Amino acid sequence: PSTCEEDDTIILALQGSLWSMGSGGGSEQATQLTGWEIEATWPVWSPDCSRIAFQNYNDNQYHIWTMNPDGSDLQQVTDGHWDHREPTWSPGGEKIAFASDRGVQDSDYPNETGNYDIWIIDLATSEYEQCTTGGSEDHSPAWSPDGDTIAYVEGTAGWYGLSYELYTITNCETSTRGYIGSGFAPTWRGVGDLVYLNNDYQVMVDNQPMTVDEDVFPFPVGMLPDGGFLYAANGKLRKRNALGENLEEIDFKAPITVTRADRTGKDYNKDHGFYDKSPRDVRGIQSPVLSPDGKRVAFIALNALWVMDIGKKPKQLTN
Repeated sequence: PSTCEEDDTIILALQGSLWSMGSGGGSEQATQLTGWEIEATWPVWSPDCSRIAFQNYNDNQYHIWTMNPDGSDLQQVTDGHWDHREPTWSPGGEKIAFASDRGVQDSDYPNETGNYDIWIIDLATSEYEQCTTGGSEDHSPAWSPDGDTIAYVEGTAGWYGLSYELYTITNCETSTRGYIGSGFAPTWRGVGDLVYLNNDYQVMVDNQPMTVDEDVFPFPVGMLPDGGFLYAANGKLRKRNALGENLEEIDFKAPITVTRADRTGKDYNKDHGFYDKSPRDVRGIQSPVLSPDGKRVAFIALNALWVMDIGKKPKQLTN
């Protein structure tokens, strides 16, 4: 969830759409802002609450979009065949930082890495600036209130699994990279005051866990004007004060209308062969890969891995 400091209006993502509601909850009904023609997630208010930025998944890529608070004037901000995700506004609202793999296999960008880095786009000029490079997967940027620092997450994979570490960078200069500690999903509460999730999925305030024994949704919290914060846990929208205390649940309604397909004249008694044990052709063949010599192909079928000499019977490799 993301909150507007002017009137405590909450923007949240539900079922691939963005919704708005007041922070009081109760019997309030949320208002749907975006339709099903886009898949909007990760909403963030601009500093003056005049626009909302979000990530939209379409045509196999994520792009950053913005819109008015009522869902009107939808505008795509980023371009290209790369992903652009997890937007955060500069304090002045003139730029947006995000995570992207843009620049990969593109000679216009000399720092090609093949992974996600932190980028900035100037909304007036549409010019891009790359802030991080390296072998890690950098994501989830959060712009500090003074405009100088961006906190972000470096994700690395090892024999122990995935590791998430928090870093900062100043004025988009790689040489200023500074280590904070383990964690992810950062949000600034003030200059030098970072709220984040630790690797046990607990909300950390003043480096102390505030959400013990809660199933916290792994996204940045939404900051409230009084220093409190909103977050999702145990399938609920929750609120705590600036000290991480006084837990409240914010109840609301978000009705979704589902239109069923017209089944007039359809045969509901059709035999789909679910209980037919006779041999049949396999139709769900996935992820075929040709061998280097071009003589064999590996593929997935019936939830197993197979390999086949072309023109011959396939052999099952896994069970």
